[in-house]
Amino acid sequence: REAGIPMVYAATGTNALYTERSPLDPVMPVQPIYLTDGRIMTARALNEPLFGTNKDQLLGANDKVGVLYTTAADGTSIREGIEIEAKTQGVNDNFIYASFSATEPATLTSTVQSLQSAGVKAIIVASNQAGFKAAIATMDQVGVVVPTFTSYVNADPTAVDAAIDYEFDIYTNAWVDIVSEAGQADLTLFVTAINNASFLSPEEKTAYVANSFSIAGYIAAINFIDGLKRVEESGKELTWESFIKAMESAPLNIPMGGTVDFSDGKRWGIDSMSLLKYNPSTDIFEQVKPIETLTEIRG
Repeated sequence: REAGIPMVYAATGTNALYTERSPLDPVMPVQPIYLTDGRIMTARALNEPLFGTNKDQLLGANDKVGVLYTTAADGTSIREGIEIEAKTQGVNDNFIYASFSATEPATLTSTVQSLQSAGVKAIIVASNQAGFKAAIATMDQVGVVVPTFTSYVNADPTAVDAAIDYEFDIYTNAWVDIVSEAGQADLTLFVTAINNASFLSPEEKTAYVANSFSIAGYIAAINFIDGLKRVEESGKELTWESFIKAMESAPLNIPMGGTVDFSDGKRWGIDSMSLLKYNPSTDIFEQVKPIETLTEIRG
């Protein structure tokens, strides 16, 4: 950023990348930042009919929501987004925020019990995989039965314990879509690209096709190349500035995802995600809502 060298993607969700208006900022994050992640998971909890006996009702206007967050950067960054969205929708007074540490099980247990006693109707866990796994294990032990929402970083079977039969529904954000027809088509292109890479061994190809990090790298490369193509099509000389302006000229399509918009200096990464639900019988996170923006989620 100080040198002005363009950087596309940024493999982190840190809020330090977030700016609402910073034209020609050379850092162009694609992966959703934690603040946006927190806002979207909160919007889902507040606006999706996932509650009640038949799981077809909205959260009540005065229902309490518990927020468990770690004090590490990921937890506090996600919490920031949760609080912003709760205030935006005018219900932050209904939210109960409680910090926790995965390494302090006794304290975590009492914290979850306090949320139970407060009568929360939903819980949001703001944490990476280690903290999330500890939190939901404790929630299960305490007897939590309310829907639980969490970050896209936990949309992976390794974030849950397959040996536990959770008594509550687990929902996560997801910014990569390989379920819809369009997502499947993009996935096919990705697999083809990997299989056509002559410099990879058969073993490496097999490993990369099933690796989320290789998908992320592919997405980053596609967006970077799209920027180069825009400069070429404009007929301008390729410079740092012309490349950044090209990236800011219009939203970029994300393979297996939505779009990312750098126009007017936006630097907040992808701001649209789908909703997944954990299926304990298959140990798979299944899509229950398509990729949507905050505005679309709020209806």
